[in-house]
Amino acid sequence: MSLANAVQIKIFDLIWSAVAPVLTAFENHKLESQYRESLVVKVFLFKFINSFNSLFYIALLKDIVEQEDSGCEGPAEGAGGSRSCLSYLTTQLASIFVVNLAFNAFEIGAPLLSYALKVRRERTAEGGLAVLSRVEKQYKMEKYDSTTDDFMELVIQFGLVAFFSIALPVIPFLAWLMNLLEIRIDAFKLLYCYQRPFPSRSREEGIGAWQNIIRTMAAISCIVNIGLPLFNLRLFSNMSDASRLITFLVAENAVLMARGAVALASSSDMDEIERVRGRHSAVVQLALFGPSKEKDGPARQPSLPGAAAGLSA
Repeated sequence: MSLANAVQIKIFDLIWSAVAPVLTAFENHKLESQYRESLVVKVFLFKFINSFNSLFYIALLKDIVEQEDSGCEGPAEGAGGSRSCLSYLTTQLASIFVVNLAFNAFEIGAPLLSYALKVRRERTAEGGLAVLSRVEKQYKMEKYDSTTDDFMELVIQFGLVAFFSIALPVIPFLAWLMNLLEIRIDAFKLLYCYQRPFPSRSREEGIGAWQNIIRTMAAISCIVNIGLPLFNLRLFSNMSDASRLITFLVAENAVLMARGAVALASSSDMDEIERVRGRHSAVVQLALFGPSKEKDGPARQPSLPGAAAGLSA
């Protein structure tokens, strides 16, 4: 069941990766950046729920909902208290990593197969004598649309490490190995499986919506890493449900307050970084487009037609 669940997670992820861009296109965003951020939010919300709902259910709800049929371990050493489902959670996590590793081969195999079929169809139409140039071969390859799927893969992996390292302590090491493999897979994919990506300027806000997503997951991990041991480890099995709930609420609020204090203490450094970025942006705008006619605020990059008109003038 664990392996089947891990496979269905990947299948639904692939389906949603094809559906989400279509739904986002219907929204008819004015700017490309708005389109990308809307797409990122849609992809993240679905894949987060799809990837983690079964893990959260096993860790926190399985014993409560299924009770005697849950199959979770009984109270520690005959003591009273709830049972632990960490063994199920460990199996599910291991299955997800194995399936993710297997689907990495699919990232290369699918575009290579599509390319081979297109080339074969072209050569068959030409009687088997067609010799494709480098440009023609590039045209037959699949387009590399965006980094959304690659980012999403890393964000989900970050969630597995941040949320469930207690259940499977070897997860950080497995994630490190998968990242080493992912570097080589992505390099091969971009060089030999997809068309050369169209160059685009990096946005001033860095990774954009992904930054807020990673911050949100880091905050959620504070809550999960308190609740997971408190409701599953034998150390706390003698505590009543009310005592554990009170302990959980106090502990997670304390951790979140400490996290907020650290973020507030470092906010002054972030403000200075933002000021430096603003100055750099103003210098770039001045060098590319000349002095701005706007009196309020820093110079802004004009639209492409305006920029072209300004340069031609």
